Amino acid sequence: MNIRFSYMRHLLLLLLTQFAILSYTQEPTRKELKYKPKNLEECMAKLDLMLTETDKDTIRSMGEHDFATSQHFSLGLHIRNYWGLWKQKELYHFFDSLGVTHPDNMSGLILVSYHRHLTGRKIDLKGQIQELNASISEYQQKIENYNDEIREHMKTYGIGDTVIIDFYLRKNMKYPQSYSVQHSQDPEVMLQHYNLTPLTMLVVNKGIDSKTKQFELSLRLLDLAGNDKIRLWYPYNKSKVGDIFDLPLNGIDFSSIKKFPN
Repeated sequence: MNIRFSYMRHLLLLLLTQFAILSYTQEPTRKELKYKPKNLEECMAKLDLMLTETDKDTIRSMGEHDFATSQHFSLGLHIRNYWGLWKQKELYHFFDSLGVTHPDNMSGLILVSYHRHLTGRKIDLKGQIQELNASISEYQQKIENYNDEIREHMKTYGIGDTVIIDFYLRKNMKYPQSYSVQHSQDPEVMLQHYNLTPLTMLVVNKGIDSKTKQFELSLRLLDLAGNDKIRLWYPYNKSKVGDIFDLPLNGIDFSSIKKFPN
């Protein structure tokens, strides 16, 4: 599928959905306006009432995953905010009784179910929940595997070790803005705006932050690659040689950290 066409179709659906939600407040009765669905069947009925036939045709033309994903912050947001999912009203308890505990997941199930409702497929809520739980378990396992990787790297850094860490520093700034090198970053894109610069630091502590629960190294700045000061992304202040800051390790590309050769 042409990416531009797909994007425009999703944008059109967003605009149509927002219009339908607004126009919905002008036509139904006061009782219909105030009523909040209490179960999945009532969700299907209310969406049928809210959305125009044009909206429904657009939804049918999309895959169920594309529809649910594209509507997470539009129609899905409306569902979470106005149908009582965040406030733990009746619809929340309906899903909670089935083992679904987060409003984001609840609205996602409603959106997928509505797509299946429109396209004549079996909704199979039980099967959807099983797939959701399997996906959550897989994600949690990936997080735990990654935390194990971080723990192994933490063992290699001792208090008093000198390390060289690559940072992206924004170009042409009085106090260069720094960003740690993350797995999720595209190096080619980053290097269009930043210089990859090694900074020398001393490990003064390591552990898990009590608030964020993230693995961290506490580091003293020893060398700023010729800069008088740098503006650290975290905790976003101007720092100079001798200052100490905490570097969160979650998400970091560990190849950017090297122990100083003895």
